[in-house]
Amino acid sequence: MPGAIFQDNNRALITPSGAYGVDNLVPENIKSGVNIGGIVGAMEGPIGDLSEYTWSQIYQIVRNDKVPQKWIGQTKTFLGTDNNIYTLRFVDNTAGRYQFDDNTYSKGVFELVELIDRKLYYYSSGAAWYIYKPGVINETTNSFYYEIFPNEILSLLKPTIVRICLPNTANTGSAATKLLIPCLFEIANPINIDTNYISNATVKDLFRETNGFEGNFCCEVFDYYKRHNIPDDLIKHVVGTDTGVYYLTRTTRPGYYNGMCISSAGNITQANSGSSGSHYIALCFAI
Repeated sequence: MPGAIFQDNNRALITPSGAYGVDNLVPENIKSGVNIGGIVGAMEGPIGDLSEYTWSQIYQIVRNDKVPQKWIGQTKTFLGTDNNIYTLRFVDNTAGRYQFDDNTYSKGVFELVELIDRKLYYYSSGAAWYIYKPGVINETTNSFYYEIFPNEILSLLKPTIVRICLPNTANTGSAATKLLIPCLFEIANPINIDTNYISNATVKDLFRETNGFEGNFCCEVFDYYKRHNIPDDLIKHVVGTDTGVYYLTRTTRPGYYNGMCISSAGNITQANSGSSGSHYIALCFAI
């Protein structure tokens, strides 16, 4: 039985997919319950685990402010178009973290636990998908990353505004992208940063919110990483493998042609640029 909402003594209840096991265990008076996607905003009562719902239902629960605290850190898998099993983790329930291009704001963030087996050059004048503009995964030049996701997920995503800062320049701007590369301080504790790479003064100056939405390098850590903030928590591996690898965040090292990344051991370090700077990238998206 799909997730449903039904009325019982004037109280709306939700049943996650499979909650009753088989249909003949569901009382006849509630078998005609309305699908969660239709009236989720009016529901009350307990929400099940994240994995029990469809992506459409998850979207409705998040957008209607019905996310239970237990969802932080819970995961749901999907079959990628490359036939690999990927895991999405719900990492943040902060309303308004990101602004969408339609002037609405996000209410939840999912991160891809594994890394897709494709690298980008950190900052290159090369062509095609090798160009990496911090934070932006272009749907055309970087289409490989989008093609991994099934349409039931992609159809939920809106262009999300991120602030960008090109390496070795103070020039900043904004761009919209449906798939995001998390910034360093959304996933890592700023206390642990190596001051050989970035000074405390720079952190104080640049890692802040500006212009009413996400700043150059958002300083607010995701809810999940507030409680999971040791190096082991930051280790990522390519899908289908179990060995940690380096991966990029969207944070640049101010004044240099380098970006900040997480090492194979989960430590904060910097990425090389140019032809030698090919790296895996972490991905997340907001809804």
